Amino acid sequence: MLPDGGAAPPTNGKDPKEVLANEASGTAYWQMEFLSHFALQTRHQTTLTLHHTQESIRDLPT
Repeated sequence: MLPDGGAAPPTNGKDPKEVLANEASGTAYWQMEFLSHFALQTRHQTTLTLHHTQESIRDLPT
């Protein structure tokens, strides 16, 4: 059992600290993957918004 009361992952005869470190490492990896994807999507959306704003300004009557 973990200090916070949660169940520890199965160790299959491995060092429990190593198993927990691997779990944390895997979680950190997927968090970074998500954040990277999110940042890329945000950048893409910002670029589209800027492009549409520029088009709207260009289409204003002079």
